[in-house]
Amino acid sequence: MIKKKGFTLIELLVVISIIAVLASIGFVSYQVVLKNSRDAKRQSDLRTIQTGLEQYFADQLFYPYSDSTLNAPRLTLSSTVSLTSSIGTPSAPSSVKTYIQEIPKDPTSGTATPYLYVALPVTPCDNSGTKCTSYCIYAKMESFKANGVDIGNTAPSNCPAYSTLSPNTYNFAVTLP
Repeated sequence: MIKKKGFTLIELLVVISIIAVLASIGFVSYQVVLKNSRDAKRQSDLRTIQTGLEQYFADQLFYPYSDSTLNAPRLTLSSTVSLTSSIGTPSAPSSVKTYIQEIPKDPTSGTATPYLYVALPVTPCDNSGTKCTSYCIYAKMESFKANGVDIGNTAPSNCPAYSTLSPNTYNFAVTLP
């Protein structure tokens, strides 16, 4: 009797099935890791913007404002190249100081879901009469639990609710440190 060397069709199908299952598990896990890393980048970007805003406040004694048709001082931060002392002030200073060389962009596309800055109070502040004394910065996180931070439908208590923002895609906000 001649012994044939090799694998049977059933053995090959079992091995291929096992490899396919392991590959799909690995792919799904990899996607979760990518989402979490993009959310971590967003949180880091918000801290960078916060640092720049706090330096701006230390020099100007108010936060920058931006006029908007939304009846609130809102600024889509990805549309701004940098944060300088000439932004959000009623009169430009004689020498311009740069606080953030380039505003960080959202890691997915850079513009699709930009960061949103809202100067407060929302009554609105223009820094010539009413000073902007606080702010909220919004981002769109991909994970429901972004690096230990629960993302809910409620913005921080002094920030406008997510549902009032346009576009209504934001689900995470930071305010004064």
